[in-house]
Parts: sequence; structure tokens; C-alpha cells
Amino acid sequence: MVFKKRKTPRTVFKKGHKKVGGRKKGTPNHITTDLKQAIINALDRLGGEEWFIRLGKRDAKSFANLIGRCIPTKLVGPDDGAIKVLHMTDKLSTMSDTELQQLRKLIVKLGLGED
Repeated sequence: MVFKKRKTPRTVFKKGHKKVGGRKKGTPNHITTDLKQAIINALDRLGGEEWFIRLGKRDAKSFANLIGRCIPTKLVGPDDGAIKVLHMTDKLSTMSDTELQQLRKLIVKLGLGED
């Protein structure tokens, strides 16, 4: 049996074609969703918001590091353009306890957290 070579491929990608198959845009990854839910469940069992308050009082450095990890790493600026994002996690991990306490007071003063 002899196969003839096609002149054009079966499917040709054309710019602007509609998406076919796969996940819909914005559909979360199931593993990520399950992991987030497990963390939320564990936090509820530890005391929820009160646990974070105890952590902040007992270990300000760990609390500040956790806050740094919650800050978005990508933001969209004017006209959907990218803006520069400063990654504070490295800075937070090198701060002294005194500096972290001052930062926590500032966060509370700005109304971005509770004491």
C-alpha cells in the first residue's frame, strides 16, 4: 500500500479561530481547588481568623511572610498594561522583629488589618 503525501494538512490553524475543546477559560484546576479547600478546612479547625491573630502576636516574622505570599504577583495597570510589582517576601524575611512590629502597626493604622 502506497500513501500519497497531502498537499495541505488536515487541520490548518487560522488566526482568530474559535477555541475548540479543552477547559473553558477561567475554569480552576481541580487539584488547586481541592488544596485550597483543605487549607480552609484546616484553618477553620484551628480557629480561623483568631488563629491568624495568635500567629501574628506569637511569631510576627512568620505572619509577615504569610502576608507577603498573599500579595498578588501580577497586577494590571491602566489600559490593561502591566505595572511593576515589588516582591516583598524577600525583604520581609530579613526584617527584625521590631521592624515587623512597626509594619504591623502601620498596616493596622492604614485600616488594612486588625490589631
